[in-house]
Amino acid sequence: GCTDPLACNYDSLATVDDSSCMYPTTSTLVVDTCIASYTWAANGTTYTQPGTYVHTGVGNTGPTTQTFSYTGSVQTYTVPAGVSSLTIEAWGAEGGESVGWGQYGLVPAGQGGYATGDLAVTPGQTLHIYVGGQGDTNTAYESLSAGGWNGGGDGMGGWSGNYNNGMGTSGGGGGASDIRVGGTTLNDRVIVAGGGGGSDSYSSSRTGGDGGGLTGSTSGGGATGGTQTAGGIYGQTGTNGSLGLGGDGYTSTGQGHGCGGGGGYYGGGGGQHSGAGGAGGSSYTGVLTNASTSTGGNSGHGQILITSSAPAGCPTTDTLILTFNTNGPSSTLVVDTCVASYTWAANGTTYTQPGTYVHTGVGTTG
Repeated sequence: GCTDPLACNYDSLATVDDSSCMYPTTSTLVVDTCIASYTWAANGTTYTQPGTYVHTGVGNTGPTTQTFSYTGSVQTYTVPAGVSSLTIEAWGAEGGESVGWGQYGLVPAGQGGYATGDLAVTPGQTLHIYVGGQGDTNTAYESLSAGGWNGGGDGMGGWSGNYNNGMGTSGGGGGASDIRVGGTTLNDRVIVAGGGGGSDSYSSSRTGGDGGGLTGSTSGGGATGGTQTAGGIYGQTGTNGSLGLGGDGYTSTGQGHGCGGGGGYYGGGGGQHSGAGGAGGSSYTGVLTNASTSTGGNSGHGQILITSSAPAGCPTTDTLILTFNTNGPSSTLVVDTCVASYTWAANGTTYTQPGTYVHTGVGTTG
């Protein structure tokens, strides 16, 4: 850390200086202009009277957190300057839940799981953000209950007689929430929070399995959760989960009461009829440090939080000395900086040595 008590980012616990010390920057701009007003770039203010003006900029105050909510599309995050580590928290989405107006009421869907850890990064690096969507519930008998965005398996609504009696609603699996680095394939994921499985209203036992943990939860009826190496196995009729995808709760449209498995590192198995609940998808933390996962806990859509480790920055003090005359404009910029080089906006030149430099601009010739 920084061992200089005069620096903005002084670390009283540091025993070895790592050359990270930062110091306040001051500048003085002397402007003599012939126009009626002058706009100062430091604060965007336009002045019409001569005088001495001071602007103080507030430095970075330390770590910041950015929240990514469900949008149904890929989002991106660019690593800020000076940041080498990010703390990530991710929640998978809940499965589609039976509506609950029939004999068995609302049968719970599986909730989304949780994953967290620290990711080593470089400034300017782009992270691809995938926030899982909650699984749908069918609105007609034997109709699709679509899985949530980012891997939720599809379900299928119950047969007409059951549906009309309030016992034929089935849910799709919840989508996983993940971050991908270096590409956008499933193999580029560095953290995953598993989605929950859908539920079915025909029986109170047809609950969805929770997503998350290194293995997703088994559903009511026996569909199994995704693991770290394989997708979950379907219950009764349906399809197994696979890498990134929850299993479907049916293999043909005539099979009612099917529930989708949750998406995940590996998705949970789908379930149909007597094994109707969908299972949860697994979570994953890969190369992250200080990592952990937990099962369930999140209702609705997924979410991802990214906290940067940006150090506290230094304030800046800028002074403008402004005069107006009719003899032509001039300006003097006095810069005192701790960085190794300075690029002067007036001529685009980068200087690495102290000194007095003059730039003359050519006015209009007509």
